[in-house]
Amino acid sequence: MLIRRALVCLLGTYALLLAGCTTIPVDEIKLKGSLLTAGGDGPRYKRVPQTTFTEADLIIFVSSVEWAGTESAGSHEAKWKWFNNDRLVTTVERHYNFYTSPFELFGHITGLSLGKGESRVEFYIDDKLFSQQPFVVE
Repeated sequence: MLIRRALVCLLGTYALLLAGCTTIPVDEIKLKGSLLTAGGDGPRYKRVPQTTFTEADLIIFVSSVEWAGTESAGSHEAKWKWFNNDRLVTTVERHYNFYTSPFELFGHITGLSLGKGESRVEFYIDDKLFSQQPFVVE
């Protein structure tokens, strides 16, 4: 009887742990909005949308996503692809626990790393394109 009770408690705990680790499918995550901006003075950045940058700028792509419900959306891979003159310069990948909706993600690169020219950034979650934006580095 004691072993049976322990087994029931163990299975119940396991079920609760699994319920807390649910990952919402990427198709149920929606883009709320994105903007390109430049890094500001100190640890903060400006939330002023920009399409033109200099090589001295820290270029930040902010994306906000949301999903239905109040629970965590689980772990997902975010990816930013940075292009200059249609050439892929770099890809940055990070794993995040999407713990609350809405959830903001930040990708950044220096203008110097991209170089002068026509540029664009593409933002993906689990290899699904969520947003892209063209811009210029002067």
